[in-house]
Amino acid sequence: MAPPASVPEFLDLVQKSGVADEAKLKAYLGKIGGVAALPAEPAKAAGQLVRDAMLTYFQAEQILQGKWKRFTIGKYRVLERLGAGGMGTVFLCEHKLMRRRVAVKVLPTAKAADQASLDRFNREARAAAAVDHPNIVRAFDIDQDENLHFLVMEYVDGTNLQDLVKKTGPLDPVRACHYVYASAVGLDHANAIGMVHRDIKPGNILLDRAGVVKILDMGLARLTFDTDDHITRKYDENILGTADYLSPEQAEDSHTVDIRSDIYSLGATFYFLLTGSQPFPEGTIPQKLIWHRTREPRPVREYRADVPDAVVAVLARMMAKKPEHRYQTPAEVMAALQPWVSIPIAPPTDAEMPQLSPALAASLGGRPAVRSTASPTMQLGAEAGSGIRLSSPASLSSAPTQIAVVTTAPTPSPGVWESLDDASPLAAGDTPPNGRAQPEARATRAPSGPSRRRTRPLLLAAGAAVVLIGGGIVAYFLRQPPEPPLPPVGSGAKRLIVSKSKSGEGTFQTLAQAVARAANGDTIAVEEPTLTESLVRVSRRDVTIESALPDGKPVALTLSAANPGTALVEVVNGAESFRLRGFVVDAQGGADYAIGMSGNIAGATLENVTVQGGKKGGVRLFNVAGNSAKPVVLDRVRVVVGPNQDAGVKVETQGNLSARALVVRFCRFEGPGRAGIRFEAPVDGVDVTNCRFFQLDSAISAARPADRQPLKLSVTQNMIAECKTGLVVTGKDRTTPNVVLTVSRNYFARVPEAIGRTDADLPGVTAKQNGRAPDANAGNLIPNAVVVNPAPEFSTNRADDPAFLRFLPGGAPTVEGLRVGAE
Repeated sequence: MAPPASVPEFLDLVQKSGVADEAKLKAYLGKIGGVAALPAEPAKAAGQLVRDAMLTYFQAEQILQGKWKRFTIGKYRVLERLGAGGMGTVFLCEHKLMRRRVAVKVLPTAKAADQASLDRFNREARAAAAVDHPNIVRAFDIDQDENLHFLVMEYVDGTNLQDLVKKTGPLDPVRACHYVYASAVGLDHANAIGMVHRDIKPGNILLDRAGVVKILDMGLARLTFDTDDHITRKYDENILGTADYLSPEQAEDSHTVDIRSDIYSLGATFYFLLTGSQPFPEGTIPQKLIWHRTREPRPVREYRADVPDAVVAVLARMMAKKPEHRYQTPAEVMAALQPWVSIPIAPPTDAEMPQLSPALAASLGGRPAVRSTASPTMQLGAEAGSGIRLSSPASLSSAPTQIAVVTTAPTPSPGVWESLDDASPLAAGDTPPNGRAQPEARATRAPSGPSRRRTRPLLLAAGAAVVLIGGGIVAYFLRQPPEPPLPPVGSGAKRLIVSKSKSGEGTFQTLAQAVARAANGDTIAVEEPTLTESLVRVSRRDVTIESALPDGKPVALTLSAANPGTALVEVVNGAESFRLRGFVVDAQGGADYAIGMSGNIAGATLENVTVQGGKKGGVRLFNVAGNSAKPVVLDRVRVVVGPNQDAGVKVETQGNLSARALVVRFCRFEGPGRAGIRFEAPVDGVDVTNCRFFQLDSAISAARPADRQPLKLSVTQNMIAECKTGLVVTGKDRTTPNVVLTVSRNYFARVPEAIGRTDADLPGVTAKQNGRAPDANAGNLIPNAVVVNPAPEFSTNRADDPAFLRFLPGGAPTVEGLRVGAE
């Protein structure tokens, strides 16, 4: 059908297309005063309808060209065109009944008739379906609607790292470390299931508005576990990927690369995030492929001086020319970046995220949209496939904006799909590149063997458009949908089993494998009495790891010879409400700590856990943040503090951060180490209650905070026996108005100095109802504790946990009518 010549014709096509709710459109027209109130030109009227959230950019574009048919793909209604790549066009769609937003990739109709293209498309779906991880874009379905083959994917509301850097410039080093770390988490999962991505680059790494990173585009993934995966060999594809980020070995043969190739590409992406430039921004594709093998990129320090030497060293190792010189697994990359990832960062700002059409912004809960009181300019261009270009007026006012309409319209076609192929440019409303970064060079495949009728030359991405296999620019509007339903187990989540004697779906040989496959809300039940692991890292919400042994017997988790992290078990930023129950975690002197916890992990809990064998201590809490409703909890944790260990539990932060909302309860700390709990950081809301401390240099050591930083610590109803010092506050005298230190209902026995300090008095301390045996001295910080005489008897038998450091029947002391000491 020809483009509409009048506004009534345009509105008629809108109604026939079904893209707008008829009742809503009639109500809108009645509100503004009817059709006569719209601008007289169809393009201006379309602009007003887009501005007032009646149509999306893509819907208005297509209807202005007379394309009104089939705004559906199977069960999905098309809202927006997101982008196009080598394997198809990606649309933002909505399920007709469920109203869930998804990204749908459509194979061009011309390619659907080509068996090679169809095989590759199905292969991408199979690769995407093999992964289920919060840091990888999920695939939900693959289907066919008449001659349309399409893949239904997760919708992520955000941008990709390529466009983020082009828009804002190189990233802060700590922020870049966070994004590379999260990408490595996704690759670690891919590696665990035998997958190599083979096209890691900034355009294939998405960042949503909450700051979650997701890897996109499994179109080139190599499935090492799939013996039928021979498509790239079948069609003579020797070099696959993007030349700007390709590893040296992948430039020779893409079929034999392993996860270390992805680590190189992630390093090249890291380089781009820090510098705003590809490692080799100049040159042809063949030159780039050679330089990745023979040259070093321009040093990062020549771009900027604020990148720490240690970060530069991590980057250099990731981009080592020989695979054996790189980090060997993504987990090793994660461990190397841990010091910077422990520093919290804010989510992306709205200014960094794409602006959606008002219709989409309203449906997504008020996301930033291109809105104004004036109609946006809409130009119907003559360039092939250019469609409409929209831009908000530089100065917004209530007066209608003058609109320039190019009268030479594109050749109309009867439907939406026939003109959409892999050469389509960005959809109207997409943010055009600003020229900050160079276009990517795409090495799609190189001919080999006698069969040349199927081969193509290497291609260079034209102009400033970034050619992305799988529609990488989908990140302009992508948003994460609700989690897909999981098999019902208890609360509705999956129950994964760790067992070496069982097999089947949901059963794993190692705990690390189970953790890699676990989704939010899953429970991992360990049926093995002993496990030996190198690293168990948890980053998902509401995951429980528990012993499934008879009679509540704990699982013995010990460290293998190689450990890439600072602890055997690492609970990192994002693992809110994580629970570890019924374990003995032994680092065996091979890691600094048995358990490390860091970042925003509100509600994370260690319960009925014994920790031992760390070189520096048992548990490290670094930049840990809970909240008043969901504190981080150590409950019934036993820590054996060795003679060379600094602390059973060590609390640290970096910069001006404070450890927040931490509860340590019903735990036991036994020496002969230096400290049971050592606070080397400002603390804001920490409770230590009903714990037992034995034969330590100090039961609790707290560093005096810097000026205006908090020391809000409550130490209540603990038993402290045979320690040199009960509670000691270290550091030089400062003005510390933000101190709220409460010490009450504790009992001290055989302690030379119950409560002390290393310098002048500390204001803000409240001590009351504490008791001490006659052989314990009060200390020099607060008024003397009440002497309990005769001293009650208690057990010091470490092997009898219920009785250890507990008063014998009838011997519990009281102070001012209240019982003191651990219950």
